[in-house]
Amino acid sequence: MICRNLLPLSAVVKCRLGADGLILIEPSDKADFSWRFYNSDGSRAEMCGNGARCAARFAYVNGIAGENLTFETDAGIVCGQVYADRAKVKMPDPTDLRLDYSIELTNGPPDSEQYQCRCAARGHHAGCY
Repeated sequence: MICRNLLPLSAVVKCRLGADGLILIEPSDKADFSWRFYNSDGSRAEMCGNGARCAARFAYVNGIAGENLTFETDAGIVCGQVYADRAKVKMPDPTDLRLDYSIELTNGPPDSEQYQCRCAARGHHAGCY
């Protein structure tokens, strides 16, 4: 028997299916269902776009939600639609906008370069533009 607190990390580590993480579908009072997403290292993530699409289709196929659905994530309520074997979700709006963000890329001294970025976080990804 696996302790509930150890389930996400142990499930991902022991299965080793090459997955990005583990999604747990649970009941919700606010939406059709709730999810918990764990990265392959066992850490929690607010959101995963591909995982959200998989969760939406899983919920539809298993009668948890209809074709038009909502589910609760750490990033907020996500809306989705399922069409036969395809699903789409509306990603949460980006957060943590930084307009003058500086990053340094280095191959070790003296080879380093500074870059000015505009960065917005979306779930567990961040993009610099």
